[in-house]
This record gives sequence, structure tokens and C-alpha cells, in this order.
Amino acid sequence: MAFDINFKMTVWEFKSLRGEFYQDLSQTMKSMPGVAIVTVIERYAQRYAKDTIGKMCAHWLKQIVHFGRFSEAITGTVPPQDLAFLAAAEKSGDLTNALGYLGRNIIAMDKAKKGVISTLVASFFMFLIFHVFLGIEAFMVLPKLEEVMKTNIDINQLGTLGATLFGISHVVKAWWWLVVSVEISTVVLVYWSMDNYTGKFRKWLDDHVLPYQLYRDFVGAGFVVNVGALTSIGGSQIMSLNDSISAIRFKSKLRWLNWQIDEIQNNLLIRPNSKAEIFNTGIVAKKMYFRMLDISDYKEMDEMLPDVAQLIMEWAPVEANKRAMTLRFSMLILCIALMLFIYGGTGDLIDQFKTLVELKNM
Repeated sequence: MAFDINFKMTVWEFKSLRGEFYQDLSQTMKSMPGVAIVTVIERYAQRYAKDTIGKMCAHWLKQIVHFGRFSEAITGTVPPQDLAFLAAAEKSGDLTNALGYLGRNIIAMDKAKKGVISTLVASFFMFLIFHVFLGIEAFMVLPKLEEVMKTNIDINQLGTLGATLFGISHVVKAWWWLVVSVEISTVVLVYWSMDNYTGKFRKWLDDHVLPYQLYRDFVGAGFVVNVGALTSIGGSQIMSLNDSISAIRFKSKLRWLNWQIDEIQNNLLIRPNSKAEIFNTGIVAKKMYFRMLDISDYKEMDEMLPDVAQLIMEWAPVEANKRAMTLRFSMLILCIALMLFIYGGTGDLIDQFKTLVELKNM
């Protein structure tokens, strides 16, 4: 059990290091032409024996003995999209360049993801602050205010504002556990559904709901970039578009991506001579799809895909960050508006209460 936990920790730590490692491994292999990848990995295992990289390489060496291929040895230690791409590249005979290409893309995407995550975390903290404020109002301020007011005036004299604020307080005090449960369940459901839900509403979600838009942008971009690389990197066996897509599909474990790939392959089967039209499945945003159509007007598919891949690597991070910033701004405005309403409403209730007490004592 201890070994299993330690190994899982190593896999988790390696995920954030793999981009730079792929690039370093690629450069090392280029500087040692003709040397088997096992020999190169042995160096890493020896030099970094106590570090995450060294532990991972030591594990791969044991697996290579059983499976023989690098892509088989790394199964279960890298994300499915990495595995699918590297397995296809190894089959085509150009693993060295593929490692460098994948490493560069991972570093670029990770940088973009960090920007998006930091923006989303800021939105989460704003949401958390609102919950703390609401809790203080519902459990402390409004109950005490209501108790004092009831002993001096008819609470119904406070009108709609009083009924609304005290009603919110009662609901939050009585059902806070249900509200929190619904919020947590919604987050868990959305997280699960981003990769697993492929029903009739999925394409609408990908176009209109932020978490699904971000998932589509990053995973879809990664797929198109990898397909473009496989059809252009070269090696002893140049891969056709269909072969590249099939190779990624064979190793992919992402349900949403597999669903998209199946639709792309179906389009390719129905219209074998079409170009960018085969990607009209929702795997990329409409704006990017239309750009792909424009490029395909004057370039063949094998020339188009590398250009599209480069364009997506530039476009996807910017677009994702824009969407995250929009959420942050919307969350900020909404939370401030609600907090001002509750705070201002509470102050107005106190003023009304003072006026009514004065009238009562006249």
C-alpha cells in the first residue's frame, strides 16, 4: 500500500514536470543519434535517483523489459492524450521529434492553464467572501435585528424589504446544509460531466457554459495540434490523416474526445475528399472552425493542419483567458450587487424601525 501511494504521488508530481522533461529527453536523444532510448532513460534514472524524474524513469525501465516499447512502458504514468500522441509517433518512427513537439505544447498550454486557474480561483474567493457575508447576516445580524423589532413594532410594517431580508435569513438558517450540498454536488457533477457527458445538450454546453467551453478549448486544441504534428513530423512512416486520428483514438481514454473523434472519422468516411469540413463536430469553437475553413481554401490538408495547429496554440490560451476573465468580472459584479443590496437593505430597515418607534411614542 505504501509503495502504491508513493508511486501515485510520483505520477502526480511528474505531471507538472513532464513538459520540460519531454523537451530535455528529445534534445538528449538528438545529441546521441543511434543510441537506444533505454540507454538515455537509464542515465536519468541514475542521475536523478531520488527525484521524481529519476523514480519515474526507473519505473519505465522495468516496464520496457516487459513491453518493449516506450509508449507501452509509460502507460498509466502520463495523461491519456500524451500516451496517444507518443504511441502514434513511435509507430511512425519519429519519437524524438514528437517528444520535443509535445513538450513545447505542454509548456505553452500549462502556462495558459495557470493563468486561467488563477483567474478562476479569484472568482471562487469572491464567491466564498459572499457566502461568509451572507452567513453573518443570516445567523447573527438579521435574527438579532428581528428580535428587537418584534418587541417594539409590528414586523409587517416593514413591508416587502423586511419580508425579503428576514425571509432570506430564515431560509439560510433552516436550509444552509441543503444549499451547500447542492453547490458541492453541482461542482462535482459539472467536473464529472465535462469528460463523460456526450448527450444531446453537450454541444450547446460547449458553446455557452464556461467550464465546458474551457474543456473543449484545451482538449480540442490538443487533439488538432497532435493530429497536425503526426501528419507532418515525418519519420520512417509518414502517417495519413485517417491513420493519425485512428492512432490517437486507439489510445485515448477521454470519453468526450473519443466521441468527437468518432464523429470526425464518420465525416471523413462520408466525405473522403473534404478538408476542414470534417472538423465540424464542435471539437473547436466556431470561430476557430471558420478559420480552418479559410485556410483549407488555399491549402491541402497536410499543409493546412500544421498551420491550424500553430494558430490554435496562439488562439486557445488567449480565448480561454478571456472567458475566465469574463466569469471573474461577472462574479465580482454579482457578489458586490448582492452584498450591497443586503447591507443597504439592513441599513434601510434600521432607519424604518427608528421612524416607526418614534411615531409609536408620539
